[in-house]
Amino acid sequence: MTTPAPPAAPETYDYVGGTLEIDQLLSIEEDLYTKKKAIEDQLNEVQARIKAALTAVTRPVRDPATGVLTSQPYPAYRISVPGQVARSLKWATSRRLNTPAFKADHPEIYAAYVKESGTWKLEREK
Repeated sequence: MTTPAPPAAPETYDYVGGTLEIDQLLSIEEDLYTKKKAIEDQLNEVQARIKAALTAVTRPVRDPATGVLTSQPYPAYRISVPGQVARSLKWATSRRLNTPAFKADHPEIYAAYVKESGTWKLEREK
């Protein structure tokens, strides 16, 4: 009769509390995370309102093909309020590689250029 192999070591360490320093740090992190989310939400709303108010100021532009005059936003807005840091608002276009499509269409090229790296990430579970 053979004895069964010992169970494999678990893949995840489950911390359930009990270390004063880690418990305190987790409590501080929780508080700061909540405040950060509230501030980010407020900041995003204020910035969206600034963008909407500024881009409502438009300029007349004549379509060269039709000659029709239309109202369009300026290509850039400069904001200089006394006592505040200067700001600018510009349209930004970005281009990104569609990685899933590229990987599916060209797996050999993707494999030749993919670079793996890692870091510890502290994430909130849903």
